[in-house]
Amino acid sequence: MSYSDYIDWKGWEENAFGTCDAYSQAYFDGEIGPYIRKASTTPASLVEIGFGNGSLLGWCRSRAIDVIGSEIQSALQERARRAGFPVVDDLSEIAAETADVVVALDVFEHIPYDDLVALCRDIHRILKPEGHLIARFPNGDSPFSMVFQNGDPTHVHALGVYKLRRLMSATGLRLELLKAPCERRLSLKGRLFLPVRRLMRAMFSAFVRYAFLEGDTPTTFTMNYVLVASRPAVPS
Repeated sequence: MSYSDYIDWKGWEENAFGTCDAYSQAYFDGEIGPYIRKASTTPASLVEIGFGNGSLLGWCRSRAIDVIGSEIQSALQERARRAGFPVVDDLSEIAAETADVVVALDVFEHIPYDDLVALCRDIHRILKPEGHLIARFPNGDSPFSMVFQNGDPTHVHALGVYKLRRLMSATGLRLELLKAPCERRLSLKGRLFLPVRRLMRAMFSAFVRYAFLEGDTPTTFTMNYVLVASRPAVPS
């Protein structure tokens, strides 16, 4: 699938490259921040796969995190380089066991399964022992994810829990968590309504479990999954 008009379709303006708005800062603080704090070194080392218009790169810079970006679109690579971010064409350019955290947000759904296996093996190679992979993608177990999964012609497959377990097993990564994305509400109204949303989701999940799926109910029915995996420590 061609990415020739992808940047325009996404509305990514070059003058906004690397900016991180208040909502994104809060999201990254909640989703990625805990794993940065677990890093084995200071500053922590993060590799982002598919950095798009650089929001996470900008967050890393603001948090004094050593970051390297990987992106298939040459125009975005050039934007990152002009903004002073280090960029690689391929993870093979990154030394083994050097990354505390690898992040792939809205990337896995673009990659055919066999290529995704190869990518995750590369991720395993560059992660430090007990380093973490954080990936976000449309929830292949949820009927509510279809607006995301089918809304982009470059998406090639859906990822559900059983496929993800196989993927992790095939690549030596340890699946730690499969969950809904962190939710951050900046307005007072949003913060007040969030517990109500969570209660409604829990009630819906319980209904589906008992009415249809029993023990096979997905962890969450939200539009996106967040996968957290790690590279197991080398046995002593």
